[in-house]
Amino acid sequence: MRVALKAILGTACMALTAVPMLTGQTSPDQSADRVFQREAQEVTLLKQYSPIMEIYVQDLKSDQGHLAPEADHYYLGRASFSQGTMQGDNGANANVKKDRKEEKKEKEEINAEKIDKKHAPGMIGELAGAFPKESVQQGFMKLIYVDPLGFDRNRYHLDYVRREFLGEVRCLVFDAMVAPGLKGPHFQGRIWVEDKDYTIVRFNGEYFGDEGKIKGFGLRLDSWRENIAPNVWAPGYIFSVLSDPEKGLARFEAQSTFWSYNPKRARTESDRTEEESLRAQDREHEDEAMDRLESAALLAPAGEVDKVLDAVMNNIEVGNNLDIEPEPEGRVLMTSTLECFNIGHTVVISRGLLDMLPDEGALAAVLAHEMAHILASHPAGEKWSYRDWSAFPNEDTFNHFEYPINPQDEDAANKKALELLKNSAYKDLWSGGSFLHVVDQYSKTFPNLIGPHVEARTPMASAILSTAQKPQGAPEEKQLAALPIMGTRIRVDLWTDQIELRRNKPGVLPSVREVRPFEIRPFHLYLTRWAPPTAVPAAPAKAPDPSGAPANPPAQQPN
Repeated sequence: MRVALKAILGTACMALTAVPMLTGQTSPDQSADRVFQREAQEVTLLKQYSPIMEIYVQDLKSDQGHLAPEADHYYLGRASFSQGTMQGDNGANANVKKDRKEEKKEKEEINAEKIDKKHAPGMIGELAGAFPKESVQQGFMKLIYVDPLGFDRNRYHLDYVRREFLGEVRCLVFDAMVAPGLKGPHFQGRIWVEDKDYTIVRFNGEYFGDEGKIKGFGLRLDSWRENIAPNVWAPGYIFSVLSDPEKGLARFEAQSTFWSYNPKRARTESDRTEEESLRAQDREHEDEAMDRLESAALLAPAGEVDKVLDAVMNNIEVGNNLDIEPEPEGRVLMTSTLECFNIGHTVVISRGLLDMLPDEGALAAVLAHEMAHILASHPAGEKWSYRDWSAFPNEDTFNHFEYPINPQDEDAANKKALELLKNSAYKDLWSGGSFLHVVDQYSKTFPNLIGPHVEARTPMASAILSTAQKPQGAPEEKQLAALPIMGTRIRVDLWTDQIELRRNKPGVLPSVREVRPFEIRPFHLYLTRWAPPTAVPAAPAKAPDPSGAPANPPAQQPN
């Protein structure tokens, strides 16, 4: 009897724990209504924003039973959420739409020497199939909404699943099911709703077109929003993949990232001393170029990541008994592409490159090349200062902002960089050589990802790997010598564009058998709630100056 009673109680407890519990006295129907109402408000709020949107796409093919990237596409520009278009800051529409057949033909001609057309029918053709009624950029922009046609009780019903944390944000999880008899495009999948205002902060599922699946393909996505202001959760990251369910193959994978939601982002500015002002006259073109990049929201504000770059360059400088004046300074480009170049004594490295470098040794190998340019006084700066960087490129093949490059200067910089590294704390060069070797292998596959300045370093790889000692138990030189595109190292504040190293514990890196270098991989954001900026404590009052001058200058008013 006691055993039977124990079994009954155990079964009852299991049944109770299986019943989903909502917050307070809210019923499932009331919770669903709050979600639908809040999403309608969110869609209205988002229309006031025009952030920068970056779209990177990799075309996939079957390679010995596995899917492997074979070509790439890149789009960058201001996204007008109110108009559903991607625009440059100058107002020019970056979505100049060509005839689909003409567009596909042009792309196949461009890629004729790069890919096997029997296996890859042209990226534009594939993307046009995914978004048959709009341009590629407009199609990806629609993925910021759960359903662009409306997410309400007339079209959907929600089934509560459980509570769950996404980072520091507690969420309610629902399955969004399409209403019976609904025809036309719709979403079906799972949504995560933060439990304070019932805002959707993540949705993961599949989009269906007018006739069910889009031309026989399934467009899956994982879309994340971040809390940029009170009661505003804005798109931050979207992973999407177009697959062929019948063949079990994916046709492309893509990631969309956003930043610069604040239209009045202040540039990094500080008052200069007399000595700094005199020195600045010699760096006028350099400063002007940096100002233009930052004004276009392509350069992150100065911050903690810059200090990491400065420390690595200082280690190289000390190891070689150098005294470079002015000191080289590091700044971070906001893009996910692989870029690194110098403008005068400023070394600019992209967020994407920092995310994909395996370790500090590989970072040193990249930075040493730019330090070599600085030591050789290779010209760079004047031609940069006149470029209007807000005029984003609108062609399909990304031109990497037309960064100037001189092959002879690059060769000389490679030789000097090897010398600098061998005399520094980074003389164990295996990781740097392995990374550059992988860059060389994939530069033709991913011309829109890998910038020409990074590719110009690849001759260093053979010189390094022929003499460097392979670490004990290291993987093969091309396996995880470069990380996949996962965005796990650098966090971007979508409102201020300030970047920082991620503090949360990173997820487990995928096995080398599961990924290839530079491959797009989905990742989870660590969500936090918006908090007002921390006030800086006021300085203690000073004794009055005998001359009668004020003890403290008047505070500069914000613009």
